[in-house]
Amino acid sequence: MADRLTQLQDALDQLFTQMFASITYIDTRHPASTIPGQVDQHAAVRPPINESGQDAPAPTVDPDTRHIPEEPRRFHATLQELAQDLVLKQAQIEALIESLPGLGNSQEDQEKRIEELEGELKEVQVLREQARIEKERLLSTVEAKILSARRF
Repeated sequence: MADRLTQLQDALDQLFTQMFASITYIDTRHPASTIPGQVDQHAAVRPPINESGQDAPAPTVDPDTRHIPEEPRRFHATLQELAQDLVLKQAQIEALIESLPGLGNSQEDQEKRIEELEGELKEVQVLREQARIEKERLLSTVEAKILSARRF
């Protein structure tokens, strides 16, 4: 598991990606509004029919300039979902920020906590050294028993 600052950076990167995706969706999929007195250019248009009575091939469209409007109810439902995702990610970021050390603690409190942790570390190191010595003693005993068993 990554440290809190890395988690925070990852969450911010994800938030920015979600924001970009949301803006791109809105830009490319918004339903076109009609202008009073103007012909609706985004209405469903039947493909042109050539002289033989068959559909003419569709003209090629540059994908960067393509606007494929979404049905209004579906568009608004997707907007709602995108907004909820952004709010959820923002709440996750706030939770990560709240969990960072130092918030609500003075420098003296933090230094005191560091000293406590250093004391605990020294105690654990002493226990570790004792366990290492005990392991070496037991290993020597087992090796001696194995060697004496081979002699018989």
